[in-house]
Amino acid sequence: SKNNNLQNLDIRAMLIEGDTIYAGSYGFGIFISTNYGESWETSNNGLTLMHILSLARCGERLLAGSWRGVMFYSIDNGKNWEILSLDFNNADINHIEVIGSNIFAGTSLGLYLSKDCGDTWTKVNPPLDSKSIYSLLLNGEYIYAGSSGKVGFFRAKLSDFGISDVQEQVVQSYKISIFP
Repeated sequence: SKNNNLQNLDIRAMLIEGDTIYAGSYGFGIFISTNYGESWETSNNGLTLMHILSLARCGERLLAGSWRGVMFYSIDNGKNWEILSLDFNNADINHIEVIGSNIFAGTSLGLYLSKDCGDTWTKVNPPLDSKSIYSLLLNGEYIYAGSSGKVGFFRAKLSDFGISDVQEQVVQSYKISIFP
């Protein structure tokens, strides 16, 4: 167990960059370790909400999604935080995925997209506009979203969201011969 100086063990989000680990806690903000988790320091300067549900990076911005629809950012690797956006209609920001300057935010009220590293946000169209999105995954030309209850699992092409700077994957076929 690597809990040295962690005030809260309810960790909802993690981001690893080299030897630095960022941990978002539910109720105590953000903790940072610069030695692979051996010790931790709090990093809450500027945070107005301490329930951190998601972490990611877009360019120089370190992003932290919280409950009640507030996304914070830091440009000094978590030393200081500012509010990036309040555009999420008070929804919990459960998961953040980044591809280039595009950010997907899975919230308790649906999926949001920013194409400019978080400066502006739009809510996506059906079927992901009103579902509680708890997990996101980017893989190749697709985004996958996990929801709760009987809603389940979704997949969409990134090009459906106007993201065209993603290389389409080419499936190669191989001819296999088997001899006795």
